[in-house]
Order: sequence, then structure tokens, then C-alpha cells
Amino acid sequence: MRDTAVKTKKTAKKGSQASSQLYLQSVAAVDAYATDVAQTPAPTLQNPPSGYGDLQNAYSQAQSRIVAFTNKVLELLLSIPGAIDQDATGFQSNIDTARQEVRALQQNPNDGQTKNSLINHLGLLLGAVQQSQGVVSNFLNGLQDFQDNKLPDAAAQLTRFSNQALQFAQNAQTDADNAALWDFAQSLSGLAEEAQELVGSAQQIADSWHDMSIDLQQVVNDVNQTTADTNANQFDTVSDDLDTTSQHVAMVAADAEDLDVNDNANLARR
Repeated sequence: MRDTAVKTKKTAKKGSQASSQLYLQSVAAVDAYATDVAQTPAPTLQNPPSGYGDLQNAYSQAQSRIVAFTNKVLELLLSIPGAIDQDATGFQSNIDTARQEVRALQQNPNDGQTKNSLINHLGLLLGAVQQSQGVVSNFLNGLQDFQDNKLPDAAAQLTRFSNQALQFAQNAQTDADNAALWDFAQSLSGLAEEAQELVGSAQQIADSWHDMSIDLQQVVNDVNQTTADTNANQFDTVSDDLDTTSQHVAMVAADAEDLDVNDNANLARR
């Protein structure tokens, strides 16, 4: 008999209040960055110097890309946890069905039809969990790209645009244009620093999602073990396996609840 002394859903909530607050702040930082970039247009000048239009066009295109890929990360941060929580409810329903079949097999171990049905349900459960696992894995891969590539590239681009704006400011024909270009350059420099700081926030988010990835893999391992025990006609052990699987599914649901920030008014507006 396997040890089933694992955490229940209530005790599976791994995030302390402090770490949960840090996670929320990190997600809010992603939201703020997208908003800050979107709300920083290139200024319209009274007497634009030669070449300024090229800067406007290049910055506008970069601005759109930065906002788009940052909002995509935010969209997934807001949507995936709730979806995984719903998936976990489906996992538990499949486990409940499997339990009924195991009870029947404990009474009649030679019932081949029920055994095949149980194996089928375990296969469906495994496929569903692996699908959720793939969603989380794809998100974490995208977040890694956001952290390692997109944010550093954005910081470099924004710094380059800031330097160009300062050069244009030196050649501005009016005080108003000079002031507008100076302010624009300073704003871009601030956005570049914000992008660099967001790398740390992205890592905090990845760390927070790591538990759910681990717990989903544990459920996959549980289902594979349960299937092996079923094939070996160890139906008492299978019953214990399902209890363990159910508790690990509850941990996945708890992870998803920890990561769900949709109750935050400032983020739920998206």
C-alpha cells in the first residue's frame, strides 16, 4: 500500500501572504509596463527636424510590438489559472468515476469489462492532465522568452530611441519642441529601466508557477502508477492510488487559486 499522507487542498495552499503579495505586485508590474508604454507617444513637434518622422514611425512600430507581447503575457496570467482550476474539477470527476469501477473490481476482480472501462477512464484522465500540463509548460516557455529576450530587446530599443530624441532636442528650433523632445527622451529612458526591472518580476512569476508545474507532473505520475496497478489487478492498491491522485489534484487546484489574480480590480479590468 502506498503512502497517502499528502497535503489536502486546504493545506496545499503553499503561498504565504507575503509571497502572494509579491506575486500580485509582479503581475501588476507587467500590467503597468504595458500601460506605461502605450501611454507614451512620440510628441508632435511645431517644427520637426529632418529625420524626426523616421523616429516617430520606428518608435510607433516598436511601441505596438512591446504592448502586444506584454499584454499577451498578462492575458495568459489572467486566464490560465482559472482554466486549470476548472480542469481540476474535471479531473476529480473522472477520479470519482474510477473509484466506482475500482469498488466493483474489488468485489469482482475478474470483471474484464469494468477493468477495461477503468483503464479507459484513466487514459482519459491522463490525457486531460497532460493537456493542462502542456498549457502551463507553453506559458512558462513563453515567459522565459519574455524574460530572456523580449524585455532586454525592448530596453535596448527604448534606450536607442531615447538617445535619438535627445539628439533631436539639441537641434530643436523652438523651446517648446526642445522641451517636448527632452521629456520624451526622459520617458523612454524610464521605460527602458522599467523593462530591465520587469525581468526580475518575470522571474518571480515563473517561480510562483513552478509549484503548479510540479504538481501537474505528480498527477501524471500518479495516473501512470494507477494504470500499472490496474493492469496488475492490484485493486486495493489502485484504490489508494486514486486517493493520492485526488489529493494531488487538489494541490493543483490550490496552486491555480493562488495564481488567480482576477479578483484584483486593477487587473480584472483587462
